[in-house]
Amino acid sequence: MLKQLRKKLTLLSAALTGCVVLLCCAASFLFVREQYLREKDAAFRLTAQRIETQWQIEGALTAPWLEAALAEGNYHAALWENGIPLRYPNTEPETAAALLRETNQSEFVLLPDYRIGDLRFPFSRGERRLCIWVSRSQETKDLLRIGLLFSLLAVGSLVLVAWLSWIVAGRSVKPVQVAMNQQDRFVADASHELRSPLTVLKSSLSQLREQPELAQRDLPMLEQRVDRMQSLVDNLLMLSGSSANRGVTLEPVAPDTLLIEFADSMLPLAKQAKVHLEVELPDEAVPRVLGQETLLRRLLSILTENALRFAPEDSDVTLALRRLPNACEISVSDHGPGVPDAEKEKIFDRFYRGSESRTDTDHFGLGLSVAAQIAELHHTCIHVGEASGRGARFSFQLPFTI
Repeated sequence: MLKQLRKKLTLLSAALTGCVVLLCCAASFLFVREQYLREKDAAFRLTAQRIETQWQIEGALTAPWLEAALAEGNYHAALWENGIPLRYPNTEPETAAALLRETNQSEFVLLPDYRIGDLRFPFSRGERRLCIWVSRSQETKDLLRIGLLFSLLAVGSLVLVAWLSWIVAGRSVKPVQVAMNQQDRFVADASHELRSPLTVLKSSLSQLREQPELAQRDLPMLEQRVDRMQSLVDNLLMLSGSSANRGVTLEPVAPDTLLIEFADSMLPLAKQAKVHLEVELPDEAVPRVLGQETLLRRLLSILTENALRFAPEDSDVTLALRRLPNACEISVSDHGPGVPDAEKEKIFDRFYRGSESRTDTDHFGLGLSVAAQIAELHHTCIHVGEASGRGARFSFQLPFTI
């Protein structure tokens, strides 16, 4: 499908751009042709007027001078005085008389095969007449060569335009291809992650149907599986772009209050993990920031749960708020194994599990992807660094309200 789309985009772009190129080449050729013919006509008229002026001034023309004047443009001439041809070398009065019959008494005439000048001027003993002409065969050859040159230029331009259109169309389609590949991978990964808990639920329900006395033992496990599936579906909905497409309304939020209340809600989980949860706030007051409180709590929850999962027992997990000139920075730090440099770019990929969590079957590798999606909805991003000493530090910034 994308190949067909690329071909259609190429044809459309090449056709539109090609029409412009052809029009430009045609216009350029007509302009050059007009200038060429004007130069030929100007040179022809100038030679005719030079001969006429020389004849008027001197009263006669010498053969060498006339031959030199005609040789400049490969012209021919015929002279009459009172209707009597004047015999100069290389003059053709019979040919001139035949051509003059087609001029309709005009001074300068442009015929398909000849350019003709018919000049008459009286003098004391009667009338003198000058006919000068030149074959246009050389002009036709020159114009054919110019036309061929512009035709080759047009064809070359069309080939170049088609090639560039193919390249540009390929680059235009590439994001679509990447998005489709991501979608296919997302569907495949989601199907894989959903299939395992569904299989467990189905087999457990079948066992309960056959042995109802096991309900007391298996129901908590089934509820846990359902909660995990619900969490997975919620994360999948977030990552599918439904929330991003709807957009979120950013409102003023007090970051210090948000952090304190969130830390209080996480104390039971920290106690269960045997980790100390600390909050660091700046001494000065922090202005409100733009955000969506529910989503920010979810973002903090993902980062904090990850920190609690990897933090050693009796270590600290720190939620810190730092004031910057135009924004505040919120960070979550732990003293766990940290994030290897090779994995810092991958940990936000969907269904990616780091080297320290690949044996953890209770998580799907979607948490940080959801966190990155929430950060994007707030027009920011999550930075991954190292905590002081050892461990990982995840941070993001939120701009102050105006």
